Parts: sequence; C-alpha cells; structure tokens
Amino acid sequence: MSPSLVTAVSMHHFAVAMLYSLAAKGGRLADEQSALLHRIVPDQWVLASGWAQGCTAQNVHEPAVVARPAEGGFLLSGAKKPCSLSRSMKLLAASVAIHGGKGSEPEPALALVAADAPGLSVHPFWTNALLGGAESDEVRLTDVFVPSGLMVRAGADDPARLDDLQSTGFVWFQTLISAGYAGGTMWLVEQALDHHQRGTAAERATLAVDWPHHSAAGYQAPRWASPASPGPAVAAGAGSGTSPRPTAPLFEVRSVAGRRARRPGPGAWRSRAAAPWT
Repeated sequence: MSPSLVTAVSMHHFAVAMLYSLAAKGGRLADEQSALLHRIVPDQWVLASGWAQGCTAQNVHEPAVVARPAEGGFLLSGAKKPCSLSRSMKLLAASVAIHGGKGSEPEPALALVAADAPGLSVHPFWTNALLGGAESDEVRLTDVFVPSGLMVRAGADDPARLDDLQSTGFVWFQTLISAGYAGGTMWLVEQALDHHQRGTAAERATLAVDWPHHSAAGYQAPRWASPASPGPAVAAGAGSGTSPRPTAPLFEVRSVAGRRARRPGPGAWRSRAAAPWT
C-alpha cells in the first residue's frame, strides 16, 4: 500500500465525512453546501483538507487563515500547509477564523473553496520522498472570495453545527490515518520476515512476537497463508518452517484503493490504484 495513497485517501475522506455528518438531518447544511456534496461522487471530485497550520504546537482550532466580511461572502487570506491532494483537488475544505470587527472574538468556520478560485495558489512544501505522491503542499489564499453559502458556521439556529462537524471529521481522520500507518508498518515487518538477510535472527524474532495479536483485529490473511503453503521460519533455527504465516497487513483487505496486485516475492502485496497521486 503506497504511503502517499494512504495519506491522500485519508484526508479526502476526512473532508467529505465532515460534510456528510451534517447531511443526515435536514437544515444543517445550506442549499449551496448540499449541492456540492451531491456532486462529489458522480463528478468524481477530490477534496483537500486545509486544517494544518504548517508549524508545530499550533492549535488546529485556532485557524491562521482570516476571513473578512465582504459583499455576498468573505475574503480569505492566509496559508494552509501541508494540504494533501493540493494539486488534484476540486475543492479545498479549510478551517478559517471570521474577523467581524474591532473587539469581537474571531468566529471559527469551515470554508469550501473552489480550486480554481482567483487568489488561490499552490506551492511546494513537503520534500518527504515517501509521501511525495500525496501532493502535501502549501495552499496560499490571497483575498479569495467565498460566497456566504459556502461557509459552514455555527450560528444561533444550530450552535452545535461546527462542533459536530469537527468531531466526526477528527474521528474519521484518526481512524483512517492510524490504520494506514499501522498497515504500512506491518508491511515492512512482513518484508523483513520474508527476506532472511535483513537483520539478525533475534531482531526478526522480535518483530514477529506481536504478529499473533493482530489477528484479533480482523485482518485478512493472504491466500498463501495456509498450512499447505507455509512460509519460512520466522527466525533462523526457530521451528521447522511449517508454522502458519502471520496475518496479512491491514490494507490487504479490499478497500478504498482499487484493485489488488501481487508484487514479485513471497507475501508482498500492494494496492495499486489508478489515481493521480500514486
């Protein structure tokens, strides 16, 4: 499973799930917001999530992007980084702070910004080769106009709207990204066990210790993991080599990333999706 694909898919679903969390009950999304939501699947739109501030110890609940009231909407200025899928996105879902006037407290909101909006630009940010395909770059906003109907706000009519949106989104994010990182780590462990020249026997045995516990989490074993086709011994001199192989990495289950294909070598599986970020 490509680490870039894990990151990209997680952030897209994070952004979409936030909006869907409000769609279950009528009136929680404006008509313009619902119209966009209904186009995501049929039109194959990709959403980028703009919450990160680009620096450590920055509270995501205190957005650095400022939204200033303008006729018919708001003007957004600031930057979001990193934003995964920044070069493939159709929409940017970005947290912003609405500044109404002197002495007023900034109001948090979620802005839905078209990727081709005047004043929006994308710039290189992350140089991590492992996640290079995730397009996790900087999105700069310079007086970008967003209509009022595309700003998700709390308001007196629904004071919990933004809290519910954020809570659902963060649950999705934590679940998806944790599963992705765990799956990638488990795949690396599998590679170390499949190729005995990597590490010492003791190191390989240490890697294998926790594998039986993963089966309780519901991971799907690959087709080669059967008594009829056992894998090599976990560590040199440990057992006869006929023990069942450990369960498969998390993302060998059929899921979001498209078709499965087998890589050369025993037990090495990857999900290869026909997507622009792979």
